[in-house]
Amino acid sequence: MFPDADPLAIDLLGKLLEFNPDKRISVYKAIEHEYFAKFQKLEKPPVSKSKFNWDWEEKNIDKFTIPLVK
Repeated sequence: MFPDADPLAIDLLGKLLEFNPDKRISVYKAIEHEYFAKFQKLEKPPVSKSKFNWDWEEKNIDKFTIPLVK
């Protein structure tokens, strides 16, 4: 369905979306998954250069106004 998707991302996603909780990957195993190997070698975690806008949290949102929120 997604031919350009990283095979490691697909593998991790499948393990995260396992319906049976006994078979589902734990958060600790997910963090250790090979998909995140490039981040495990960083001394500092990546940080966004822009501030996140949280204004949407202060709006009254229901199923009728969702398409109108900008």
